[in-house]
Amino acid sequence: MVEKSAGLDIRYVKIDDPITIRKNVLNAAVDATTLLKRWEGYKRIKETKLICINKLRLLMRRIHNEELAFRRSFPSVYEDEKILKKHFSYTKTIIKKDNLVKTKEMTELDKEIEQIKLKISKLNI
Repeated sequence: MVEKSAGLDIRYVKIDDPITIRKNVLNAAVDATTLLKRWEGYKRIKETKLICINKLRLLMRRIHNEELAFRRSFPSVYEDEKILKKHFSYTKTIIKKDNLVKTKEMTELDKEIEQIKLKISKLNI
């Protein structure tokens, strides 16, 4: 049936199984709404993630500033050069004394090794 009214061309189409088509349309609408709900949940999670990241950045900046202030509160290492020179010269003398003892021991060991080598060379006639 074709009817014309007020300049509009209206056509009617016969549908064979209207109940299944309605079910399919309703199922598609339900699927679309569940997808929209999931999308809204995803957007909420994304927003909370962004908020947490911003809070973390602020906290890291604050920690960095506190660490810098903490380092600046310590006195400089090179302020008391006399104390440092005394300390280093003391450790150097200890090292020198230890090295002398080690070198004496090494020379005695070397002498013994040379004597043993000489004895071995005499035995291998």
